[in-house]
Amino acid sequence: MVKRSYLNAGLGIRINRVAAADAVGPTNLFTVAGGLILLTGLYGVVTVVRTGGAGVTQLFTHTAVNLCTATITGLATVGTVITITGDPADPAVIGVGTGVANTVAPLQGGLKGSVLGGMQMFGVVLGLGSITTTISVATTGTTRYVASYIPLDDAAIVFAA
Repeated sequence: MVKRSYLNAGLGIRINRVAAADAVGPTNLFTVAGGLILLTGLYGVVTVVRTGGAGVTQLFTHTAVNLCTATITGLATVGTVITITGDPADPAVIGVGTGVANTVAPLQGGLKGSVLGGMQMFGVVLGLGSITTTISVATTGTTRYVASYIPLDDAAIVFAA
């Protein structure tokens, strides 16, 4: 179902992926099918505290093109938000609730991100394939992910994996 408030905000169609246990190795989050999309938002919210090590999270497409650099996200507490700036050279932006701060560099503002989560201002064009996350060390925890997109091709669609 398309969330009308999200469309009015100019972010496109929102896709929710139910909270799932964090796992070592690549995990498919979303699948892009049918054509090109403009990814306007991508974030995860920790729903069960991560324990067991200083795990690194890497968000990337199926073609191994990074959407951000690897970022330490281990030991994240409930409510921690993990998002991207839209620049693949930037680390993920990590924060709790609406007060998002980058653990590696200052929050990217202006054109690279918003105050509320550091997400890209203009979006990232993606083709067919998967948006995945990889956690490098064993950890217990659960994260839910949300993506928003605008179809660039008539048949383009994104769905939770």
